[in-house]
Amino acid sequence: MNALRPFGPLLVAALMALACPEPPRASARCGVPSPGAPPPAAPVSWLVDPRTFVYGSPSPEYLAELGGTVIAWSVYWGGVDDAQREYVRRLRAAGARVASNFPTMQGSEAMTGDSALVQRAASRSISGAPLRALWIEPETVYLMCHNNPEWREFLVRRAKEHVDGEVDAIHIDEVEGNGGHLYFGCFCDYCMSGFRGYLKERHDPTVLSRWIGGQGIDAFDYRTYLREKGATTILGDPNPALRSAFVAFQYSSRAQQLAAMMSEARRHAGRELGFAANTSFLWPSRSVYLPLLDFAVFENTTGALPEAKHLGLYLLGKALAPNRPLVMFPDILSLANLKEADWPLFGHWLSEAAAAGQTFLVPHQAYTFGGGRYHVDSAALAPAARFAREIAPSAKGSLLADVAVLYDAQAAYAEDYGTSFLDGGKTHQAFLAATRELQKLHVPFEVVVVGDGEFAGALPAGSELRRFGAIVAPGPSRGAKAACLLDEYQAAGGRVVGPGELPTISSLIATDAADTVAFVPYHRDGVLSLFLLSYSYDYANHRPQAEGGFDVTLALPPSVATTGSALRMRLPDDGSITLSVSRESNRLSFRVPGFTGSALLTLE
Repeated sequence: MNALRPFGPLLVAALMALACPEPPRASARCGVPSPGAPPPAAPVSWLVDPRTFVYGSPSPEYLAELGGTVIAWSVYWGGVDDAQREYVRRLRAAGARVASNFPTMQGSEAMTGDSALVQRAASRSISGAPLRALWIEPETVYLMCHNNPEWREFLVRRAKEHVDGEVDAIHIDEVEGNGGHLYFGCFCDYCMSGFRGYLKERHDPTVLSRWIGGQGIDAFDYRTYLREKGATTILGDPNPALRSAFVAFQYSSRAQQLAAMMSEARRHAGRELGFAANTSFLWPSRSVYLPLLDFAVFENTTGALPEAKHLGLYLLGKALAPNRPLVMFPDILSLANLKEADWPLFGHWLSEAAAAGQTFLVPHQAYTFGGGRYHVDSAALAPAARFAREIAPSAKGSLLADVAVLYDAQAAYAEDYGTSFLDGGKTHQAFLAATRELQKLHVPFEVVVVGDGEFAGALPAGSELRRFGAIVAPGPSRGAKAACLLDEYQAAGGRVVGPGELPTISSLIATDAADTVAFVPYHRDGVLSLFLLSYSYDYANHRPQAEGGFDVTLALPPSVATTGSALRMRLPDDGSITLSVSRESNRLSFRVPGFTGSALLTLE
């Protein structure tokens, strides 16, 4: 089944359905069949072990000092040249892995060497004018149409050039395509034709006739339809179902375009080749492509501590795309407002990512909004990077949590086009707000995704939900699938709560720690691991603040067996402390002394 790996989730699900004689799994009452999940593909070998990722074009010496082993957004943005090829060879000879920079939605003469091509293949407004990336100045940069066959052919050629440039992975920027928040739909002839085919394939003719005013689908032109409605973008479509279908079409056609390009590049390489992408903020218009990728580097607004808590975002990514490494990175707006003296924040972010089994991208002369650069000194950050790599394997166990936070993918995708650039949708934002609050309340949690039946994969089984004592269901509205599954869960005795009820729902951890401390417990092969994360930071003096001592009682589930009587507390400065533990049945009680930044407690 590994042969299915290059294809998008829609194609995988379809092929598996044909190959499998049994009907797809469905919820008992909801009656919505699940396509099931494809068997996990073999991971790219160099992504298996903990790694330190670096953004930019650092020297081998910088990487050696930091312990960096992978670089991303690095080379070949404008195509392969001899100087960059030699740079790639130097890095690979030093043991580093290189992920190149592969823009697919930006088109300019500097990137392609062909100004006529980018104008011909650019996305089109409803009036037929080529769409530009107006936030990029002074160069004229166009937004390209992923449905244009000439642009598709160019991207396949460019991908093969990157392969010949000896990279280990190709990093796709702007993965969202025409389904993203920047574009509001392309109205070129290829998009209009593709949308007609999509509607014919997916929807009943009677429904379509009602949607488009009684005319035949073969004569339907969405661009003309919107003009007649007085609309200039799809946001003006009075039929939300038709508007949503157009967004879904763009998601689907983009996934198919990327899957075909990846397949051609891997065939051309004849060797192990990874694909990554910038799935910014894990917003719906980006997260739909996670199943296509070997790893994801995603920009995110880091915000100010102690409110910026990102564990929920990492766990969402893991739920949407299991076994895909996620690498977070401050977006260019955050970097522009960050002082270089605040490099200790990257130590915190590395440890936070490690607690989720993931990592954080270290900036080397990284571009910031407005044209500046942000740089982290390798020697200063090296101890924190090493500590994060060393503690990351402890997150490979089973996360201990009796609370799940529900992510309603159906609702998130349905509202995707009604949101602004920095909003990300009410469902997405409500989910993140709930996870941040749970961290403040010392409540360990998992993330359960209710799929939309197409992009987000399978619906969770009832038995999967019933193992949680409570499910947090944030957000102003629920899709039909989520509502039905939660009704089933409650009928079986489960508890569904909203954000206002969060303080009373954990049965695992009792503590008098400050709300700036978060707990992330794991269990694996008889070993209990507990990550401690501090969200206290002194911006005036550019350093993390110490947390005071506190007491903890951890009530282990009956299925978790441990025999140890002492906790080893590992600290970023290579120090370790042994903590005494009082045991009563499955309850472990201990006192944690003050610590700064992060720590890992292990009971063996």
